[in-house]
Amino acid sequence: MKFPLQTIGILCLAALTLATSGCSRDPGPEKEVVRPVVTMTVRSPSEARVRTFSGVAQTAIESNLSFRVSGEILALPAKIGMAVRKGDLVAKLDPTDYELQVKEADAALAQAMASFNQLKADWQRKKSLYDSRTISKSEMDQAEASYRSAAAQVDAARKRRDLAQQQLNYTVLNAPADGSLAQVPVNVHQTVQAGQTIASLSTTGNMEFETAVPERLISSIREGDKAVVRFEAIPDRDFEALAVEVGVEAVQLSTFAVTLRIVDDDPRILPGMIGQAEFSFRIPEGADMIVPPQAVAASPDGGRFVWIVDRKSMTVSRRDVRIGGLSTEGLEVLEGLAPGDELVIRGVHRLEEGRKVRLLEAEG
Repeated sequence: MKFPLQTIGILCLAALTLATSGCSRDPGPEKEVVRPVVTMTVRSPSEARVRTFSGVAQTAIESNLSFRVSGEILALPAKIGMAVRKGDLVAKLDPTDYELQVKEADAALAQAMASFNQLKADWQRKKSLYDSRTISKSEMDQAEASYRSAAAQVDAARKRRDLAQQQLNYTVLNAPADGSLAQVPVNVHQTVQAGQTIASLSTTGNMEFETAVPERLISSIREGDKAVVRFEAIPDRDFEALAVEVGVEAVQLSTFAVTLRIVDDDPRILPGMIGQAEFSFRIPEGADMIVPPQAVAASPDGGRFVWIVDRKSMTVSRRDVRIGGLSTEGLEVLEGLAPGDELVIRGVHRLEEGRKVRLLEAEG
């Protein structure tokens, strides 16, 4: 088909106009993307690391109080949670049987004393007769033997009487020290046996705190090390504490028991109160730096690198590092980091050299 020359000219002019207008569009400079990242400040490995462990308060001394004799409980003023002073009555047994034993022992002692006095007088009389040559030596010796036997019987009767009195005294149970009664598992008119627990006494003061420390940290704790104990029920105070017992056998889940003695007395600390014990573990000089594993990226040649933030320009730069082993604390970095470096720990794989970043948060 043949177009007229006029039509061809119009078509060429339109195509030229479109081409010119298309080439004249300038999109302008591409807008730079600012990446959000999370960072942490690299600290010296020799600085103390603070760790906190849960635990429970307990009394340093807790005694189970019991009678030394058996019997029926006649009086029981002891109540759970009751504060007692040294010498206060905790419980009392029916003393009837023991009073009867004391009376019987008194009568036996009186009888032994009467026999002793009679035989002593007989021996003294026969000794005089022997001195005057009236009786033989054998008669005097026999009288002396009877006298000394009576003396032994008096001594035995006196000991039996003392024992009966002591057992009577044991029917009264008094508090051996100031404190509070943690439990009272018996009732009035109940018959109890010697040695059976009547009440548990928690002495006041010298409170302790029992906690558990993981096996990787237990070797860093020694007796006498300091700690800080806090209780949610007492939010206005921190309590200084000292390690008095460090476990040598795992109790559960590879943890070891540590007992802390709370230095300051505070009546608000009660047995069974839940709290937190804070330890500061000093890392030895020359130790490797520990960082989160996700902060370290791998390069195609098998190397490892991290991203460091420049606070002035808010850009990141790549830094090669040499890593060590992975532990529960994190990944060891043997070379490439210095204290004070601001290390990117999240958003690592979306960065490039010189990229501007925006800090979402900072972690210690």
